[in-house]
Amino acid sequence: MFKKMSPKPEQINNEQKLFKNLSKKQIIFLLLIVLAFVGLGGLAVVKASDNPAFCSTTCHNMKPQYNSYQNSSSNLLAYKHAKAKIVCHDCHQDSLTTKAQEGVKYVTGNYEDPMKTRTFSKEMCLKCHDWKKVQKKTASLGTKANENPHNSEHGGQRECSTCHKVHEQSTNGCLKCHGASWANKLDISWKKK
Repeated sequence: MFKKMSPKPEQINNEQKLFKNLSKKQIIFLLLIVLAFVGLGGLAVVKASDNPAFCSTTCHNMKPQYNSYQNSSSNLLAYKHAKAKIVCHDCHQDSLTTKAQEGVKYVTGNYEDPMKTRTFSKEMCLKCHDWKKVQKKTASLGTKANENPHNSEHGGQRECSTCHKVHEQSTNGCLKCHGASWANKLDISWKKK
């Protein structure tokens, strides 16, 4: 039905002539110009990705995360971090290789939507949060000495992400096994059950 079109011989010859007529210096110069454009374009994307809105406008599967960062009514940890002028890359410190791989996945449509929730290590949180100050801040939550969730028999051993969620409601891990009278004092960013 359709006839496969092949380039005309004179077209091939013209393309071959174009590159044959260029000296090695000219070819190298052209390659350097192309590499410069690619490099500057990549640098511009990396710089633009420092702005939290970039991920939301570029990748639609990031909209829920960005919305939690911007939405004051949710009072989620992402929003609390935004109020403190913490940007996405302060916690999400992917390498350039990982960022490039993520970009390729997005462009090719080979990504998960919705994205899987990532966990984060306690060490990452402690880069900014002082553990002793966290314990002191939550000391008044409970009516008993061992009710401070950050100074309990488990507090120092648990990962922060056991309870604290950044882009969704946090969960009170203590309530899985214990009653905690202080749970009612938590704000709307926490699940109550």
